[in-house]
Amino acid sequence: MIIKREREMSDAARQFDRDLNLERIEHQRQVTEKKNAIVLLKQQLQCVRSKTTVDAKYYRKEAHAQTCSLVRAFQQSERAQGIKINELEKKSPDREGCTFGDIKFSKGKAPATRRRPSSVGGAIRS
Repeated sequence: MIIKREREMSDAARQFDRDLNLERIEHQRQVTEKKNAIVLLKQQLQCVRSKTTVDAKYYRKEAHAQTCSLVRAFQQSERAQGIKINELEKKSPDREGCTFGDIKFSKGKAPATRRRPSSVGGAIRS
């Protein structure tokens, strides 16, 4: 009976050792899988960071180029309008010495000037 009991204990201890080794192997496999997943995620993160950096530089340069293009277009328009103004000033022989702004002013009515009541003279009496 004692031998049988020792044998059962010995078999149980061997079974516990096998189970423990299986658990260790399973745990090691899970740890390896998780480490591989972490490495993969780090690589993906690095790719996303690189792409984001490149995209940001591209969009910054594109915005700068659009701004420069608009500035050039406005400058070109401004020069064209300046040329038209000069041509109109040259074509107006009866207005020599006047600028285009003077001509516009002289064609319209002079703006009415309004006098403001002065606070120096006191209140307005009726």
